[in-house]
Amino acid sequence: MSADSKLYRVFVEAGKAKFASQRALATHIFAQERDEFSYTRNGRKEYSNWQSIVGYVSLLVRLGMLDDNLQTFVPVKGVTLRGFARTLAEKAVEFADSHGFGLKQIDQKILDHMARRPAVLPTPFNLYDSLGPKCNYRSFYRIIRLRCLEEDPYGLQIRNRPIVASRATIEFSGG
Repeated sequence: MSADSKLYRVFVEAGKAKFASQRALATHIFAQERDEFSYTRNGRKEYSNWQSIVGYVSLLVRLGMLDDNLQTFVPVKGVTLRGFARTLAEKAVEFADSHGFGLKQIDQKILDHMARRPAVLPTPFNLYDSLGPKCNYRSFYRIIRLRCLEEDPYGLQIRNRPIVASRATIEFSGG
């Protein structure tokens, strides 16, 4: 399942009831064994633990889609996955811009990394290190890995970026 559908599930569940903490909301979702948080290991269907789900809850809080009381910024009724994904994309772009890793900055750093001799792969870790954004690495990584920053399915001015999905810091020489 995509991060968008996981975040959508967290958003919908947060809109159904009040939760005392991020852990309480994550535990509630974990207990439901939702498909959005399932994966297959050794031929068996398993579910993400509540600690993993807390990361999605905290991302929605950071982006302003949930407030500090874990209430949705708009009523959940009638919110579609498509509408949610569009708003998520807009809020992710706003967050990235205001925290020093907007699309123009990412583009420039990718070009800088590839122009070095030897060239440096534009991994999330290398981009974080060179951009120095005003957020922790986990927030940076989750936001740049959101589909909304990699594609343009909703008409936003966003395009694919050659970010290598690895923590490697491999350097290579052109030749």
